[in-house]
Amino acid sequence: MKSKTDLKPCPFCGRKVIVAHDLPVPITFFRCENKSCGAIVSFCGIEKPEPDNVIANWNRRTQ
Repeated sequence: MKSKTDLKPCPFCGRKVIVAHDLPVPITFFRCENKSCGAIVSFCGIEKPEPDNVIANWNRRTQ
């Protein structure tokens, strides 16, 4: 599903990620499209679980 917010690439390999948040549970998954990388990251139980807020968490990077 697309969002108004652009996703940053995978922090491990730099490739495109896919977001899944229309699930029957309150979890949002980010999956790297690079099959050699295979990274899957999830956010569960965050304060504001709306898709744009979860995407903002994904896009936040530490220095």
